[in-house]
Amino acid sequence: MDIATVEFGWPIGMPICRPVGRGIFEVRSTIRSGKVEARTYFAAEEGQMLLLHGADGKDRQRVDIELAVARLRDHRHGA
Repeated sequence: MDIATVEFGWPIGMPICRPVGRGIFEVRSTIRSGKVEARTYFAAEEGQMLLLHGADGKDRQRVDIELAVARLRDHRHGA
């Protein structure tokens, strides 16, 4: 639901979406218990929302963002 909110309401900000750097944005989703428990990393290019990586929790956030950056780079280079 949160991804659709961002897709159809772009641009949208906190508490649902925020930039995390290098062209990557984070959609924050509440799955249960009323707290953010999942994050989807994406980029917006040429009118499209490119979903790059999803993760639960915040423990490995830096690693998850780096993976999203690598996937965006691969996308841009046709890999």
